[in-house]
Amino acid sequence: MRRIWLFLPLLLCSACAGGSPPVRYYLLTPTASTESPTRKASHEQPLIVVEPVELPPYLNRAQIVTRSSENHLHMQQTEQWGDHLRENISRVVLENLSALLGTDRITSPTALPQERSSLRIATQISQFEQGADGRVVLKARWRLLDAQTGRHLVVQHAQFASEPIALADYAGVAAGMSQLLLEWSREMAGAVERTAAGR
Repeated sequence: MRRIWLFLPLLLCSACAGGSPPVRYYLLTPTASTESPTRKASHEQPLIVVEPVELPPYLNRAQIVTRSSENHLHMQQTEQWGDHLRENISRVVLENLSALLGTDRITSPTALPQERSSLRIATQISQFEQGADGRVVLKARWRLLDAQTGRHLVVQHAQFASEPIALADYAGVAAGMSQLLLEWSREMAGAVERTAAGR
């Protein structure tokens, strides 16, 4: 028994030496910069406020979430976001919209200038993760509102899916999610252009 107790600290130290697996960090990125239209003069563009995206609690965490079945989620402890996911998505959508609309007159509520805004975009994501088939699915709802009256100008439910991505390829998952945010941004940018043209 005494030999066992003498040997036990050696086993524990050996386990400590191995250490925990390293944590890898990922970011979503705006991808609309290469297709930006010509920048328009400021007076030709309404001032647009993009509200921070709303996320369900299961997504708004450090760990990357994947779905192995309809009712089973997996939190990847060693594959994590390098920023708060809500802020990361909100920033990507805002930058995509700025590039797609060819304007700098698009901002978040916290950076709102003295000038009164004309339009407001409110977004809510209900699902945004890779499924068991390898596809990333984005399900969301968004609204375009008159910033002064609060009147709903457009209310839209959106759903997008990526091509299959290898399971456990988290860099690929982040890239696929970034691409779906671009597709969603295109939909919103088109609605903003049509609405602004008709006002």
